[in-house]
Amino acid sequence: MRLERSQGCAKGLKRIYQATDGIEAAKALDDVEKEWGRNYPPIAPSWRGAWQGVIPFQPHGPTRAKRTKATL
Repeated sequence: MRLERSQGCAKGLKRIYQATDGIEAAKALDDVEKEWGRNYPPIAPSWRGAWQGVIPFQPHGPTRAKRTKATL
């Protein structure tokens, strides 16, 4: 059950990387927080704290975000 939960949360976070703009990414993060915030309380605050580092990738589209994530 624990693995299924973490995979579900990861799927939600993936929507942030796939967002086409900052507004869509912020909505995806809000959705993750609503659905997973109780089980994983530090996720949303952590993402919001690093938001300026996440958002600059969005103007380049999902291809750049995938490439960037793969190199981390």
